[in-house]
Amino acid sequence: MNHTPFFKGLLMTSIIAFVISYGLAQLPQEVPFQKIILGSFVFFVGFTIIEYIVALRVVNHPNKGLYVGMVQLLTGLKIILTVALVVIFVEVKKPATNWFILPFLLNYVIFTVFETATLMRIGNKKSQKTSKK
Repeated sequence: MNHTPFFKGLLMTSIIAFVISYGLAQLPQEVPFQKIILGSFVFFVGFTIIEYIVALRVVNHPNKGLYVGMVQLLTGLKIILTVALVVIFVEVKKPATNWFILPFLLNYVIFTVFETATLMRIGNKKSQKTSKK
């Protein structure tokens, strides 16, 4: 399997997310939140790579429902971890404003769009191979 398209897409997605995050982190109201902005960026890149690896392993399983279940499980896990990160940050840092949420959510949306496209592409390739047999 050729992983180049995934990593090219991830690189482009990461550049877009980083430029937006970095730009927002320079705003005066965002300066106190630069660590969470960078942390969310690293979290979403890492989660995307893990999701890709798991998807490649599960897509060829004889149980076709396993792939769909895996996608649902990882999507739910990502939402739970994202909310947990925000709650932990709020509890630990007690920010005076909620401006940090904007770049955090933008990273979430940008990487979720890329992940969804990637997972659909992987699932479609499998279903095309199955239907050709």
